[in-house]
Amino acid sequence: MSLLFTMIVAAVLSAPAPLVFPNTPGTVWSYKAAVQWTVLGSNAVRSAHLDWEMSVLSSQSSGATTVTVLQGFPGDLSAYKPGLKPGRTLWTTSGDGLYLQTLSAEEDLKSAVAEALKGPPAGDRILKSSPQVGDCLGNEPDRHDGKYCWSVERKITRQGRAGWSIAYQTLSDQERIEVVPGLGITGYEYEHHGTVASVKAAGFRSSPR
Repeated sequence: MSLLFTMIVAAVLSAPAPLVFPNTPGTVWSYKAAVQWTVLGSNAVRSAHLDWEMSVLSSQSSGATTVTVLQGFPGDLSAYKPGLKPGRTLWTTSGDGLYLQTLSAEEDLKSAVAEALKGPPAGDRILKSSPQVGDCLGNEPDRHDGKYCWSVERKITRQGRAGWSIAYQTLSDQERIEVVPGLGITGYEYEHHGTVASVKAAGFRSSPR
């Protein structure tokens, strides 16, 4: 085997694997979620078990960037109150990783997608293109405690596919997402350390309408 061939093979094997996720419009994930919330203006805590859906509304690509519009990202449940309506989230993959941006009800969806496609991607970069356990993305330079950044906690396997459990922790709350290329979001957790608010969502399926 020639040295040149060996070098080419090594380069291919070491190249970042693309973070490919289901993005066909109409794709739906169904979750079983346990939620807790505090009744506004009181100390009363309520809990519920509910079914929650996330769906792909649209997906557009430009070069190496793909912007997928999700409705009902499980993170919406962190602010759960009875009657909560699913929000919109941009899920952007580019050459340097995966970005997550929650849109407010007032933001213009078309403009947000156009800006994300034009780049640089908006929102938080939650995974690098080649994730490694211990990655800490978006952290403040003077912090060394693993907080206030998207950290890769561990590798996971779901339905025979490799993925990662990532978390964002602050002094007041923590958020955890299971991200599996080819499957999507396979689990979500949220816990507030003060006023009671928590979410545990899992048990998904992925299918077109």
